[in-house]
Amino acid sequence: MVERGRPVHCAQCGSIVDAGDNFCGVCGARVSPPAQDASPTQEIPTQGYAPPRVSNSGTSRTLPLILGLAAVLLVLIGIGVIVGLALTGGDETNPQKASAKDPA
Repeated sequence: MVERGRPVHCAQCGSIVDAGDNFCGVCGARVSPPAQDASPTQEIPTQGYAPPRVSNSGTSRTLPLILGLAAVLLVLIGIGVIVGLALTGGDETNPQKASAKDPA
């Protein structure tokens, strides 16, 4: 049905004819072989450009950044607790001991 990439059509009715047939199967008209090109065409090679690569660097940087910030936050909370205990005395969690030290 297709010869050299081109369909063969009947000149009388326009239907597609098998390439090896001498007559059209629809109208019975004689089918002449398709004309040969004077010079074969060649495809011109084109330079293909690679599509831009999708970078996963954004996601690979996010997790360490979050973990680092969480570690810094924990250290700051720990320092705040230590400083807070140092400023308040740290021993006054049991008020009975504090009153036992001071005789009334």
